[in-house]
Amino acid sequence: MTPAIEYYLELNRKNCVALPEFALIQDYTLSLNGVYINSSTIHALANYIIAQTRMQALLTTPGSEGVCSPSQIFVKHLIIDDCGMKDVDFAVLLGAISLQGKLKSLTYANCEFGWKSLTALCAVLSESTPTGAPESLAGHAFGSSGAAPASTTHTKKEHLECLRLTNLKTEQHVLLRLFAELDGLVDVSPITKLKLSCLDLNHIHVLDYLNKQLAAN
Repeated sequence: MTPAIEYYLELNRKNCVALPEFALIQDYTLSLNGVYINSSTIHALANYIIAQTRMQALLTTPGSEGVCSPSQIFVKHLIIDDCGMKDVDFAVLLGAISLQGKLKSLTYANCEFGWKSLTALCAVLSESTPTGAPESLAGHAFGSSGAAPASTTHTKKEHLECLRLTNLKTEQHVLLRLFAELDGLVDVSPITKLKLSCLDLNHIHVLDYLNKQLAAN
């Protein structure tokens, strides 16, 4: 059974309309903009991304059944804006995408950003383990061995370079924890493009971080 069929069946069991969000993954970009998406759909989409990533790692023949092209599976650019995304749902989706180790830019606007979202984003920011097939997927292989193909190469995961946060439903102490994480990365793998708007940034720790960013860039 292909990941696409599993996606539709999962939503059917939950009596949800199966919107083809995965079809929006084009040119390594997933854009969810201006359309309300419920939790069940987000969880199904996250499972779809994990399943397709797993199959891509295990099957080496392009065009094999159920396997899309890499540009329709791997998410390098994630855009989420005004779609009613809840804190836990963003954490689930970002967690699935982070397993790929490809995310380079994130735009998140007009949605919830709480501790679960913060934890998922901090994991993305601090991630540096080698990848081929993500380690967390290896035990879920479709084959009996549970191992990635011998031809899979191991390269350093790409780090997040661009972060845009706008008008989030959050609290200042959550933002302060995020900036503490960002501050620790200034000399390691700094964010090269940072856009913050309609957020409460009036705190000395935030201002210190922004000054360091200006100095580094």
